[in-house]
Amino acid sequence: MNATPQANHPDKALTSDPRLVHLLLAKAFINGHSVHEMCDHLKVTFGFFNQLRNGIRKTEDISDEFAEAVAGYLGVPFGVVVAAVKRS
Repeated sequence: MNATPQANHPDKALTSDPRLVHLLLAKAFINGHSVHEMCDHLKVTFGFFNQLRNGIRKTEDISDEFAEAVAGYLGVPFGVVVAAVKRS
């Protein structure tokens, strides 16, 4: 069962969450999406997102395709996502 948006509120996020993860969780909260719903919009699995959140996968190593999906979800240009993950 999907978690409620309140359970995904950015204030509940770990302070060690990568910046990109925090932005996504905040936007999901604003949109009233659960983390699972957000993942569906981004076309990634919950497991993939959780790996980003826990540092198993580094946000600076995300694909351009995922960065484009994130940009669309956040409503920002691709370059903002690249800057958020400090990718060159």
